[in-house]
Amino acid sequence: AQDWSTRVPATGDDELAQLAGSFNTMAERVGRQLEALHAHSAIDRAILEGRPLVEVMSSLVERLQLLLPGARVAVVARAEGDARWTAYRAGAAPAAADVPFSLWPRLRDGALEFAPACDTEGCRWAAAACAVEPAAADAAHWIAITPARWQGEVYALIVGVAAEPLALDAERHDDLTELRDRV
Repeated sequence: AQDWSTRVPATGDDELAQLAGSFNTMAERVGRQLEALHAHSAIDRAILEGRPLVEVMSSLVERLQLLLPGARVAVVARAEGDARWTAYRAGAAPAAADVPFSLWPRLRDGALEFAPACDTEGCRWAAAACAVEPAAADAAHWIAITPARWQGEVYALIVGVAAEPLALDAERHDDLTELRDRV
C-alpha cells in the first residue's frame, strides 16, 4: 500500500495556495478510495477462497464500523433456503436474530430508516441485533436497516443504530453500497 498522508503546505491566498489545497484534497480522497478498494478486495478474496462465513462477516462488519464510527452495526444474514437469521457484530460471537414478520413488507420496498425515539418492533429488533442496551436504544436517534437481495429475495440486512443522526457523503454511501453487494 502506498502512503497518501503527505500534504503540501497551503499557506496564503494566492494561486499556489489554492493549488496546494486542491492537491491535498485530491490526495485525501485517493487515499480513502484506495483504502476502500483494498478492504473490498480482501473481502472478495475471502469469499472466493471459501473462508468461513464468520470470518467474511467479521471483515464486513469491521469495514461498516469504520464507515459509521458513531454507530453500532451488524450484518444479519441467513443461508439460502434457511429460515434462521444470524447477527454478526464486531467483537462478538454470531447470535440468533429472528427478523420480525412486521418488517417484511417494508423491507421488500427498500431501506428503512427510523426516526428518533421510535418504539416499534423494528426499532427494538434493530437495537437488539446491534447489541445495543435497551436504555441506549431508547435514546437512539438513527436506526437504519438496508436489505441485501439475491435473485429478488432478501437474504441479509445491514443494520445500524446511533445516538446521533449520521450524515453519509457520496463516497461513504458508495462504499456502503459496495459492501451491501458483497453480503
